Amino acid sequence: LLRAMVPIVPDPPPVLPAAPVLISHRRVDPLVPVAETDRLAALLRSAGAQVSVHWHQAGHQLVHDDIERAHAWLARF
Repeated sequence: LLRAMVPIVPDPPPVLPAAPVLISHRRVDPLVPVAETDRLAALLRSAGAQVSVHWHQAGHQLVHDDIERAHAWLARF
């Protein structure tokens, strides 16, 4: 998930036992606050997902590091 946030809280909550999830986000994103990414990671973890969060020091744009990180993460599977 790139620059992800929680637009709604699902009811009932999802059930994601051991589902792998990668979240890539920027610490200075003007569109998606850090708290939203933290909130999403907590929601997914409470659903049982195995969440990896990767933080960057930049804005909302996607950069080459996002692709490299996602590629390395996907290669594990």
